[in-house]
Amino acid sequence: MSNMEKVCRFLIPFLFVLLLVCATCNADPQYDPSPVTKSHLLMITSLFSENGLSEASVKLDRYGRVELSGGYKDKREVEIAFSLAQSVAGVRWVSPVIPENIKVKEWAKKIAALFPTNRIDTPSLPREDAGSRTGATKYALVVGIGKFKNNEQYIIKHDGRRMDLKYADKDANEVYAYLTDPRHGNFPKENVQLLINENATKMNMERALDDLRSKVRSRDTVVLYFSSHGYPTYDGAMNIVTYDSEVAPPYRVADTSLKSDNLRDFILETKAKSLVVILDVCFSGNAFSNIKGFYHPGAKIDYSKDTQGISGATMAKSLMGAKDFTLDDDVAKPSDLQKRDGTRVLISASGAGEQSWESDTLRSGVFTSFFLKGLETNADVKQAFEYAKPRVIKQVQEEKKHDQHPQVATDKENWNIRI
Repeated sequence: MSNMEKVCRFLIPFLFVLLLVCATCNADPQYDPSPVTKSHLLMITSLFSENGLSEASVKLDRYGRVELSGGYKDKREVEIAFSLAQSVAGVRWVSPVIPENIKVKEWAKKIAALFPTNRIDTPSLPREDAGSRTGATKYALVVGIGKFKNNEQYIIKHDGRRMDLKYADKDANEVYAYLTDPRHGNFPKENVQLLINENATKMNMERALDDLRSKVRSRDTVVLYFSSHGYPTYDGAMNIVTYDSEVAPPYRVADTSLKSDNLRDFILETKAKSLVVILDVCFSGNAFSNIKGFYHPGAKIDYSKDTQGISGATMAKSLMGAKDFTLDDDVAKPSDLQKRDGTRVLISASGAGEQSWESDTLRSGVFTSFFLKGLETNADVKQAFEYAKPRVIKQVQEEKKHDQHPQVATDKENWNIRI
């Protein structure tokens, strides 16, 4: 046997094993068996036709999820189609999409505005603030919605499940108390807008953001806090359900909630030196399962695990202006984000596919409770988050037997903002 033959006999098995290992490492993430069938796709297509989406269609992606395809006139048609597909298959089994994946007519000129992740430049900030005000100040918008306008009419008598939340309004009041306390946040009360329950309408929340946008200058600090339900959008972000949001038929949520576009535009356009956004918000399809018309009655798909949190990467890339918009669970690194003055920090109480839990033991949202304790110990946002995260994980595991992993995305490595 020649030397070459000996080498080949040794190398071939080794290379086979190496290729097998590489294939395993690069394999797609594992999904549970898909419950979506052809009959579900036909049901969705029928709903498209009933709602005037004549060119819209759906197909299954490689994971067995429903994926939008076909043609759409504008962004709203995409939102309607996404909601209708969710009403049949649930959030978990409908794939988020981006404009490049579907044909959207009359949209080319709007892509940059709708998806600021594609922007390569940002408005430069003036060195000195306009107007007579000098120095730095603090502003905040605090929103907590525990009672919803449309809750009572949808309660199932034999079940009793409600859309209302137990502690969201209480949490918001406690965040407000911390921020305005001279011993802690020391925010001027006139600079902190508190919207609770019936005051937290879509219009009031939009006006509050617009008001902040007009007041804030380049030396200021801004805190935004939201505690409510969420509603996932087709681009992987999250709308915030307002007091007056309509939840049936399902696509009305997108029209009547605070859109992720509003939050995204504020994050990208604010002049603030420091911005902290806290989302104690998650989507749970189970929370809406008692609402007539939210899910298609003929679908027969189990929605008990129909949840979608926001991963750090998705938050950063969708809301904070990362250059490359993708939907994955990679850690968001500062190098991925656009360079800009100031510091942006975006905190989510839960990770992708997780609920943001309330606790009867703590009588509070779990994340908000521990995050506030962290701030009271040390007003630094980074240290408060690091204090809260392991305690949230432990509390939810022990009390709820579920997972909840708070997430953070920031555009600076040093995000030690004091509030």
